[in-house]
Amino acid sequence: MDLNNILPSLPTSWQTLRLDGADGPVCTLWLSRPEHRNAMSHQLVQELVECLSLLRERRSLRVLILGGDGAAFCSGGDLKERLAEGASKTREQRATGLRAIELLDNFPCPVIAMINGSAIAGGLELALGCDIRIAADDAVFALPEVLRAGGFPGGGGPVRLTKMIGRGRTSLLVFSARQFSACEALEFGIVDQIVPADSLRKTTADLAADIAANSPAAVRAAKVLIRGSLDLNVAEALQLSRELREPFEDGPDFTEALQAWRARRPPVFKDA
Repeated sequence: MDLNNILPSLPTSWQTLRLDGADGPVCTLWLSRPEHRNAMSHQLVQELVECLSLLRERRSLRVLILGGDGAAFCSGGDLKERLAEGASKTREQRATGLRAIELLDNFPCPVIAMINGSAIAGGLELALGCDIRIAADDAVFALPEVLRAGGFPGGGGPVRLTKMIGRGRTSLLVFSARQFSACEALEFGIVDQIVPADSLRKTTADLAADIAANSPAAVRAAKVLIRGSLDLNVAEALQLSRELREPFEDGPDFTEALQAWRARRPPVFKDA
């Protein structure tokens, strides 16, 4: 697929990414360095920032799926590149990777991480920036930076995990640097669903289609509420909920939903 034809404002050719369905309501963005287990090179994270920055402007996009080509979701930073290029380039790559994760975290529509094979180090941190994580039953996870990189996870993993699963379990995973299974990830609350590896793509596509059929404006607003309420007290979160919810009662999606219910047909929502 020629990505430049889909996104004409792209300044350079992408070599490390692949898109499926870029013009539709559901788009799958593939990390595509399968020969390197989709390790996060400087080029990959730079292209990921460019791609996400462009995709977030597409109001017709209702769900984004993030997946990994080949046998792995993402094996983390490209350590061979870091050894060759030194600390300065490593800091630059980490800063760009952080920007990519922030773009996922703040992406307007829901983002589903479709995790096959391994999600290691920065690969797991990419998945943590998504709204929903679906993993193959043979997927494996780790945050091995204290062992493999002589530092701690630098892509926000300890911060997001502490909010998600608590201090104790986050400490266990970060301090030990051990690998853990999809079943453990589900038990801990890191992934939301595990499925047989051979049905991962279909399960994820079915969920994305279900989400895409809903009111895009309502889903976007619900995402703002879910993400925004994490750092608010209950009263502040409820006030945010009211501010986000009230405009819908006079909006076109509310009318369409009621008319569809009366006519016993599926609602047809327009892009927000």
